[in-house]
Amino acid sequence: MAALEILELLGGLAECWCWFALTGSCLVWLVTLGSVWLEDDSPHWAALVGLMLHAAVISVVVYFWGTGGEKGKVGGGQAKPVAQAKAAQ
Repeated sequence: MAALEILELLGGLAECWCWFALTGSCLVWLVTLGSVWLEDDSPHWAALVGLMLHAAVISVVVYFWGTGGEKGKVGGGQAKPVAQAKAAQ
């Protein structure tokens, strides 16, 4: 039973590796203006490029998503009510 689960896990990893190779090849193809299709010559390099591409996209999304709603807030959004309360006194 455990061997079957390990094979399913490896099959899932192989599918992910193929997706990384495809996206890496597409990126290299776009950057080189269509002169290099990296998956044919060296699929492992293509997968590595695709993995780095996905990591970069996820990092950018997390960075902008995490800082998107916090612009203009000082002290967790407590600055304006405190200033208004002091002005009212």
